[in-house]
Amino acid sequence: NVEVVLLTHVAYNTFEFAKSMIEYTSITTNAKFDLLSRDNPFELKRVRLCHTYEEVEETPGPKLVLASSEAMDVGFSRTVFEKICASPLNAVFFTSDPPPNSLAARVLHLARTSTGVGVGVSRRLKVARARRVPLEGAELYEWKDAQRRAKDAARRESEARNRADEPMRGEDADA
Repeated sequence: NVEVVLLTHVAYNTFEFAKSMIEYTSITTNAKFDLLSRDNPFELKRVRLCHTYEEVEETPGPKLVLASSEAMDVGFSRTVFEKICASPLNAVFFTSDPPPNSLAARVLHLARTSTGVGVGVSRRLKVARARRVPLEGAELYEWKDAQRRAKDAARRESEARNRADEPMRGEDADA
């Protein structure tokens, strides 16, 4: 058995909302819900909803992971791809054509042009990995200083606008 996992930040909320909207489904679906077993079609009994990749890793055994972002440039699909791509036992399935110039498009192109290549033959794809690095030392000081200067400039601009909106001293406000 293979566990089916849906990995997205809004997995639980999406399906809870869908379950509550059963009356807006097709007549056929609605009739099955009303007359037969009262099973909600959005009650996914064989799909595990996950909000973090760590939850996926905690799922034992083989699994099929459905991850969001069809481009695989960011998000969970990128994370899953980075974790599984090294093993020839893993596979990537695309449910639609990916956007041009995306990581997914490059992977799909590599797969399509590699037909006839034997199993175990290395197919390599260079992938840039962007990671956040905390600022330290002089860089951190410069960033904080720039933030302070921007905040001061915004405050001075706001004060100047407020002064311009006030009536001139000595003028009668009612005149």
